[in-house]
Amino acid sequence: MTAEDRPSELRRRGEAAGVPGYADMTADELSEALGKMAKGIDAETAKQQAESKH
Repeated sequence: MTAEDRPSELRRRGEAAGVPGYADMTADELSEALGKMAKGIDAETAKQQAESKH
């Protein structure tokens, strides 16, 4: 995946995973939120935690 494809791919994955507000998140926030969801954290909590770090 090229650097240009990364944000689009993360947004696609964020939408598929049900991350609320995925379109307004940065690539780093989305990546972190998706990682937290993979560990079992719900989408809303993962989003809040990712946004609070950035």
